[in-house]
Amino acid sequence: MMRSKKGSGAKDPAKHKFILAAIDDINEYGVSELSMRRVAQRCGMSPGAPYRHFVDRTELGLEVFRYIRKSWEAVIRKVAEDAKGGLRSTLEDVSVAYVRFLCDNPGFQTIIMINDSSITEEQRAEKAKLTEQSSLLIEEYCAQTGMEEAVRIRKQYAVMAFIYGAALLINSGSLPYNEETMSMVRNCISREFDLP
Repeated sequence: MMRSKKGSGAKDPAKHKFILAAIDDINEYGVSELSMRRVAQRCGMSPGAPYRHFVDRTELGLEVFRYIRKSWEAVIRKVAEDAKGGLRSTLEDVSVAYVRFLCDNPGFQTIIMINDSSITEEQRAEKAKLTEQSSLLIEEYCAQTGMEEAVRIRKQYAVMAFIYGAALLINSGSLPYNEETMSMVRNCISREFDLP
C-alpha cells in the first residue's frame, strides 16, 4: 500500500481542493481515466501540484473514496446523536439521511455506484464501508425481532434498493426533492420491516 506524502484526510485546503476536483474528474471520465493534470487544471494550479499531496492518481482516487466515506460517517454520527426513537426509528432516520446525502452530493452517488474494473481493492473496501452502518442497523434490528438470516438479507437489499433508487429518481428529476418524497421513502422502508 502506498502512503500519502502528507497523511490522510483533507484538512489541508489545497488537498481538499484536489479531492473535490478529482470527484468532478471521476464523474466525467471514470476512475480509470482520473487525470492528475486535469485535476490540477480544475484547481488552477500547476500540473505537478497534486503530487505534493498524492503519490499518484491511484492514491488520489483512494482519497476520494475515503473523503466520501468520512463525509457520510459525519452524517451518521449526527443522526445517531439526534435519534430519539428506538432502533427501527434510527434505521429509518439513517436511511432517509443517506438519500439526502446522495441528493445533496450527486457527484458522490455516481462514484458510489460506479462499477469500474480499474477500482483497486482498497478503493472497493472504502466504497463498501458506505453501506456498513445501514447493514449493521438492519442486522441488529432483524436479530432483535427474531428474523431469520434469509429475511435479513432480503431486507438489506430492499432497503438499499429504496435508498439508491430514490436518490437516483430525485437526482434525475423524476421525483421532487422535498419533505413529501422523504416521507414516502421513510414509509417504504418502514413498510419493508412490517412484511414477513
